Amino acid sequence: MELGTYWGPMPDADSFVFGVGFLAGFDLGRSARYGPIQFRGDMKFRLGLTEDRSRVYLSATPTAGLDIFPWSVFGLMVEAAAGPTTQIGDRSDLGLIFIGSGGFTLRFSEDPRNHMKLFLSLGTATFFRSSQHALFEHEPVSGELGISYETSF
Repeated sequence: MELGTYWGPMPDADSFVFGVGFLAGFDLGRSARYGPIQFRGDMKFRLGLTEDRSRVYLSATPTAGLDIFPWSVFGLMVEAAAGPTTQIGDRSDLGLIFIGSGGFTLRFSEDPRNHMKLFLSLGTATFFRSSQHALFEHEPVSGELGISYETSF
C-alpha cells in the first residue's frame, strides 16, 4: 500500500489552478523482482482539491511501473497510468486522465517492500462535455510534486 500527498497545478480548461491532493495505491499482486530491477502493477486513487476550493478532482488509475535499485538504499522509479477521472464543483465532468511519473526511492528498512518515494508526475486529461463548442475538451498538462511511503500489510 502506498500513501502520499502532492501539490501542483490541477487540470482546468481556463488556467492552471494550484491545489493539494492525496494519493493511495494498492498492489495488484503483479510485481516481479529480478536482481536490482522490480516491475510492478498497482492501482492508484487520487483526490485533489483546488486552492480556491471550487473543484475536487478524483481519479482511479491502473499503474505499471519499474523500480531500479542500483544501490542498497537509493533507487529510481518510473511509471505510467491511465484511467477515469472526474471533477466536481462549479463545473462537473467525467473524463480520462493519462499520467507519467518519475522519481527517487529511498529504503530505510531491511524489508525491500518498505520505502519512501519523492516523485514528479505529469498528466493530461480529456473531459466529456456537452457544450456549444465541443463534445470533448482537452485539459492542459497537470503536475504533481509529491512524497509517498510504500509498505506491505
